[in-house]
Amino acid sequence: MTIRNLSPQAMFLALAREHKPKWRFTGKTAAQFRTWKKKALPDVLATLGDSIPRVKPNAKLLAEWEHKGLLRQRWIIDVQKHLSATLLVNLPKDLKKNERRPAIMCCHGHGPFGKEPVMGNDSTEELAASIKLHNYNYGEVMAQRGFCTYAIDWIGFGERNDNNKPNHSGLGAGQDWCNLYYLHATMMGTTSLAINVAHDKDESEVDRKLKAHSPRRDRFLDLVTLQGTLKLHNFEKAPADIVIIVSVPGKPLSASDDGTLRADPSKLKLTEREGTVRWRLTLEPDEDKTLSYKYERYVSSG
Repeated sequence: MTIRNLSPQAMFLALAREHKPKWRFTGKTAAQFRTWKKKALPDVLATLGDSIPRVKPNAKLLAEWEHKGLLRQRWIIDVQKHLSATLLVNLPKDLKKNERRPAIMCCHGHGPFGKEPVMGNDSTEELAASIKLHNYNYGEVMAQRGFCTYAIDWIGFGERNDNNKPNHSGLGAGQDWCNLYYLHATMMGTTSLAINVAHDKDESEVDRKLKAHSPRRDRFLDLVTLQGTLKLHNFEKAPADIVIIVSVPGKPLSASDDGTLRADPSKLKLTEREGTVRWRLTLEPDEDKTLSYKYERYVSSG
């Protein structure tokens, strides 16, 4: 019998024990946390994969009713090409026309019912039991305390799970649809989280110098220039002061609107260069703004 490991799961566990995450937090104070978050966030966002292009929501009110002192609404919205989602909204009954109040997006956890128990749907024994077990109806409770609350199903849950109504796909064959959707998304260059959390960022290649560098006789690198854009909109009625930092896997070249360029001095090898582009802006109420930037990186020749 071999004494070597043949278990893939044991291999992954061993690799995990040896792995030291790049952005592990080792601080102890709130100030250290804020500094860590500022540095780590660009890399975290980059792990989402390709962003999903936004679409018009085409919002349609499906139902409206009163229950437990709240005005409740069910909407359907388009969230991306080929995909929609139902949205539950809880509003305080004393909310006046055109009045603005703080809103809370109520995220659900794992479980068979998605957004429904979070927003206070106790219309079946199973839903009521889920609320009681987890004290789960915070989207209802916070609305009763004066907030506007809303929730959708993340991909793989509630009405956006192919095992549940109104869907009718039997292709899962007992497998976890969350896992299947993730695999589908990675094949398309993105992740299910990037689909859930849209970010309006786009990059495209604008120039390529073929075989611009040869580190050795049998290897060639192309020098690629990429241009990125970020689209912003201020939905508030007051000016918004914002700071935006974009991490780029190469050398920053230029940025619109007086953006600040910074190359990472610890990443100086041609194939490992990294940097950031930073803006500090004030957006007026209802103002749209498009930011652009360019960077270059070396990639293996095709």
